[in-house]
Amino acid sequence: MINTKKYVFDLPKGGDIVDFIQANKMCPKVWNGLDGLSKYSKKNGVRKRLRKVINDHAEDIPAEWEENDVWLHPDMGIATAEAHTPPSLPYHVFGDFWSEAVKWNAAACSAPEDYIALCLLVVAAGVIGNTRRGSPNENWSETTTLWGAIVGEPGASKTQAMNAVLQYVYPIQRRYDQEYKEVLEVWKQEEAQYKQSLSNKKNGNDDDDEMCEELPPKPIHKRLIVNDITTEGAALRMKQNPRGLTSVRDELAGFIGGIGRYSGKPDSDRSFWLEANNGGVYAVDRASAPDEPTLIAHLSLSVLGGTQPDKLRSILLSGDNDGLAARFFMVWPQHKVFTYKKDRFEGHKQALAGFDRLAGLEMLRTSDDTISPLSVPLHPKAAKMFYKWVRKFEKSIVHRTGMLKGHLAKYRGMSVRIALVLELLWWSVKPKREEPHKISAKAINAAIELLETYFMPMAIRCYADASIPPAQRNSASLARWIMKNKPSIVNARNLYRHEDIDGLNNAAAVKEAIPLLVEAGWLRPKPSREGGGYGRPRSDFEVNPRLFN
Repeated sequence: MINTKKYVFDLPKGGDIVDFIQANKMCPKVWNGLDGLSKYSKKNGVRKRLRKVINDHAEDIPAEWEENDVWLHPDMGIATAEAHTPPSLPYHVFGDFWSEAVKWNAAACSAPEDYIALCLLVVAAGVIGNTRRGSPNENWSETTTLWGAIVGEPGASKTQAMNAVLQYVYPIQRRYDQEYKEVLEVWKQEEAQYKQSLSNKKNGNDDDDEMCEELPPKPIHKRLIVNDITTEGAALRMKQNPRGLTSVRDELAGFIGGIGRYSGKPDSDRSFWLEANNGGVYAVDRASAPDEPTLIAHLSLSVLGGTQPDKLRSILLSGDNDGLAARFFMVWPQHKVFTYKKDRFEGHKQALAGFDRLAGLEMLRTSDDTISPLSVPLHPKAAKMFYKWVRKFEKSIVHRTGMLKGHLAKYRGMSVRIALVLELLWWSVKPKREEPHKISAKAINAAIELLETYFMPMAIRCYADASIPPAQRNSASLARWIMKNKPSIVNARNLYRHEDIDGLNNAAAVKEAIPLLVEAGWLRPKPSREGGGYGRPRSDFEVNPRLFN
């Protein structure tokens, strides 16, 4: 039986059914049987008519049709399962200095500028931490906490991009480490003297009451960055560092999927991380001291990490739809061709000084010796612009559904967070400028532009890919592998045994992906047996040579 659906509509550009018949040397009897085909205006009518005529004259069909030797044009759309192309990054929102830093560092580590830009926002937000909060009104304040996920294939320079921004924070952390080492040494000496004094007092050998004075508390190790850490460990670090922290993760899928794995309390741990994004009060029950919970007045943890496209689905769909994954800004740009810059960014010292200035921001100390964030209100013009945009934006996302809608619904508060981070980033590299005490209309406008023209289309791209059926996504991965490697024959078993293709790591995935490529005209079966003897036929498939022309 001839696959008329496949053949009849493979027409030359601008051609019709006559061009098709002439191009394929249709036999005269079939040609005559198609007389009056023009009256069939719809494709289904054309297909039915052609199928009837071909079946009536099956003995006259050219042998090459029966043997299926003629390759027609493949459907190239199957290679791009992600239907949404990545948006362009609006560099100018970062200001002249930081936009140049984004471009330069991206070229230096051969990473997309998108990676550097997101890392800059998240790391700067973490350094600012609880020292400042954006406040649209007296009853509403937003922490600067941001969560970012950079998405890319292995070798896309995700780790290099994170390190390119973290290089501005590590010198500050090394200074904190050295200070801690010095004060800890002094404290240890005091501790030894204190213990000796207590021992002497107990034995009646010490008449100096001054030596028994109370031992000062152990010094706190100031931190800006933590790496792979448990929930209880994060709570302890936050108690010691009330200004906030940034958690850097190499693989976010493992982080989200592993929440609660060690504590055995996944619900409790997820609620901890949810609150860590909000910056609210949180009490952590410790296994070592169940009657003495750790109370954190302002739980703020920015999170930065990378993941691969095939693990994106597990991140977005893991656990309950409680908004944990929806709190991440995700960037998934096109893969960047390798580049290399030998020289360091000319503004490197200025960037270091800028982050040092952000780290120098202090929390507000009240009369009762407690500390709290300093509120930064919106400028009146910024407030007017903000509330007008919120009303318009929330109307525009009413039709959205599922987890994407949950993500977009957070843009109202995120716009204030990003605006404050941008405002302080601009300020950080202008040493003669006083710290801004209000969020300007310029900063709100920049945040809105970044959300609407960049983060929103990028989210649609990422969430759309997560909703694509696995078979379709895997067939797209296989299609891209074929275009890259240009094989003439594909063996199904070799694909999952010897090739490293996203999603195709088992026989079931390959079995689901290949039929879609056969239907799209990329492959066709070519069964054979190894050695020419008896046994299971090889799962070989010919590759359409037109793919590479």
